[in-house]
Amino acid sequence: MPRKARRPPETPEQLELGQYLRTLREYAGRTTYEMSYSNSTISEVENGIKFPSMTLLLEYATFCHGDPEREKELDRLHWAAVKARREFKGKIVNIEQSSAKRRMLLESY
Repeated sequence: MPRKARRPPETPEQLELGQYLRTLREYAGRTTYEMSYSNSTISEVENGIKFPSMTLLLEYATFCHGDPEREKELDRLHWAAVKARREFKGKIVNIEQSSAKRRMLLESY
């Protein structure tokens, strides 16, 4: 049976955040099995497919071990991903609104 095609990351910023989270986890010497979330959730977050919940993000933050530089980088990447995600979701809404307007125009003819 062929494998499902992997979904691409929503935004490059989300992928960058996921890669940094993976780096933090590996640096701490933790495996995905040692996390409090399922392997599939961890994989999707670290591959930029799924946006991390705040509780998952806080779990990764513990891997910074109080290092202010790592915490600052995690914070920067998180907020960049949040901003990009909002813009991405806004574009989807605009596309859906445009499609609805087009359908209404076509139906009126």
